[in-house]
Parts: sequence; structure tokens; C-alpha cells
Amino acid sequence: MELQAEHERLLQRLGLEPEGRKYIPHVTLARLRDSSSWQVADYLSARGHYRSLSFAVSRFVLFSSRTSVGGGPYLVEESYPLVETELRRAYT
Repeated sequence: MELQAEHERLLQRLGLEPEGRKYIPHVTLARLRDSSSWQVADYLSARGHYRSLSFAVSRFVLFSSRTSVGGGPYLVEESYPLVETELRRAYT
């Protein structure tokens, strides 16, 4: 929320109009424009018990998307390496 507020302040200083919509941080997992909620519920009920094997994550990437038909294009805004010692320090 703080990052978005700072971006908004900077853009207004440049003379751009403030965003009229309320900012809601989120993560998009899928876009299902042509599927009904019933179809999604049926799909998940049939396959929702999937468990993946454990895996190591070395980084996470922040993407932005540009409005277009069909989603995307997606641009890498920043990549954040995850180092085990840094993570341990952050959570201890």
C-alpha cells in the first residue's frame, strides 16, 4: 500500500491525474473470462486436492501487465533474489 501511495504522489507531482479507482493489492492466478463460476467450481472440486512436491525458490519476480486483449503483455519490473540467510534473518 505504501509503494502504491508513493507512486501516486510521484505521478501527481508530474501533473498526471490521480487514479480514480481504489487500489486493491492482489495476485492474479488465472483469468477465466469465458468460464462461469459453476465451471470453475466443478473443475476445482475434481482436481482441487492436488499437492505438489516441495521445491526451492531462489527468487520472486514482480511483473506488470499492460492492458490488451487476452491479457499481457507482461513486463518484468524487478527480480528479487531470495537468499536463505537473508530469509532466516528476516523471520527470526
